Amino acid sequence: MASLRVLCCAVLALSIFSACVFTVTAADTPVLRPWPAFFQSNFIVNKISSGLLGVPGIVHYDEMLGQRTDYTVKCAFGGDPSAPCTIQMTPANAPNFGIFLLTGPQRDECCVLFPTLGSFPRNWTQVLDYSGDTYAYGRPVQAFTDGGPAPHTLYVEAGSQTPVFISPEMWQWQTGYVEIAQNPALFKLPSSCASRTPCASSSSFTHKPTTPFF
Repeated sequence: MASLRVLCCAVLALSIFSACVFTVTAADTPVLRPWPAFFQSNFIVNKISSGLLGVPGIVHYDEMLGQRTDYTVKCAFGGDPSAPCTIQMTPANAPNFGIFLLTGPQRDECCVLFPTLGSFPRNWTQVLDYSGDTYAYGRPVQAFTDGGPAPHTLYVEAGSQTPVFISPEMWQWQTGYVEIAQNPALFKLPSSCASRTPCASSSSFTHKPTTPFF
């Protein structure tokens, strides 16, 4: 009887401990904050399989105007990797909605990469779920993922949520969210975008992107 009583107490104690651990873990699960209303950030791309290493880029974001990503040396998404390019994403209320590839010396040659996708609202980050603590480029980070068919995973510093790395775009962020007002001229599409010519590379994407990184 004494042994049974001790066993019952042990089982009860274990049950209470497990419940406490679950409660604490659930309550402490990190959640990504929304993006700032406007910012810019520098990054480099490291895609070993494509031979793109240390390729510089800069992203400009304004929740009302859209998103612009400049690859100033080599196009790391959707275009000719031997030349610069710009990826322009328009907001939902834009008269010419979509994700556009801008090429040429003046970035005035335009085609449509994704006609039904555009820039994302600030709170898009909150569809990413916490997947654990890990390391990126030697720094302790928290990982968040969307769990899609071609999952995007964003790695951020704990607490500050400064972005460190994003895959599969393979961006290594060089700065955090530099919150400065963006020049509206950056988000103006060239007139050549009016024809909405599909990009030659559009058909090569197995999975359409679900997050605003390019």
